[in-house]
Amino acid sequence: MGGLHLTRVDRALKAGLQISPLRKTTRDTLAWHLARPAAEREKLKAGIDSEREREVLTAWHAKDRGTPG
Repeated sequence: MGGLHLTRVDRALKAGLQISPLRKTTRDTLAWHLARPAAEREKLKAGIDSEREREVLTAWHAKDRGTPG
C-alpha cells in the first residue's frame, strides 16, 4: 500500500480527529451516496467500459497463449 500506512497522524489526532470503525465508515458512506440525487449517483463510475475490458482481456489471453493480440 505504498506510504499510506507510514503516514503519521499524531497532529490530526491531537487536533481532534476521531477514527471510526470501518463498518461505520462504510455504512455512513453508502447512506450518503444513496441520499444523493440519481444524476449524481449515476456519475460515480469505476473501472473501464465493457468494450475496453474485452480488448484488454483478449490481448491478455492471447499473450498467455503466446499469440499476437
